[in-house]
Amino acid sequence: MFTLYWVSFFCLFFLDNRSLHFLKQLKRSGAVRNDLLCFYGAVIRPVLEYACPFWHSGITAAQSKALESIQRTTILIIFAHDDYMLSLILARLDTLETRRAQLTERFFRRSVLCEESCLHYLLPDKRDSSVTDRLHHAKTFESIPARTNTFLNSFLPYCSTVCNTLIRPIVASHFIDLTNKYCGFLCFYCGLMILICICFFLNIALC
Repeated sequence: MFTLYWVSFFCLFFLDNRSLHFLKQLKRSGAVRNDLLCFYGAVIRPVLEYACPFWHSGITAAQSKALESIQRTTILIIFAHDDYMLSLILARLDTLETRRAQLTERFFRRSVLCEESCLHYLLPDKRDSSVTDRLHHAKTFESIPARTNTFLNSFLPYCSTVCNTLIRPIVASHFIDLTNKYCGFLCFYCGLMILICICFFLNIALC
């Protein structure tokens, strides 16, 4: 079973012994905080997020925590205090798990959902629009059958389940019906507000 040992081994061994060492040397040499953050964003974080749409949904909680500990160590070096979440706010950074989820969804929508993409054929058949239009949170595509949790947590089934939940679009005819239903109430409310404003200004003018 593919357990992604390289996520734990490569990131923890290579980064802890090289990139973080260079970051400490920059800190000792007097580099300012913005330069340290730039070094982290250019050298360390790209390694942590390399090809993350492929493996993000398949890693365990322990592996995700191990990856997050590298960013936690980096932030501790740069800001020199223990409040990790406050440091992320000051640095305008997200947690690595949040970043991976965003990158995975972006890749799915740009490189798989796009009909011109060479990966679009991997998607399952679309569901009937007459059914999805009546649902508040409808999945555009049929669910991908999976026999094992390993495949269920792989890229396409994960994105089909998590990233492909769309808010029900407002149907034009339904919107027109709602407009006609509440048009009289809205007109009465707007007229009442205008009348109140006129009375208020007249009262100020007379005083």
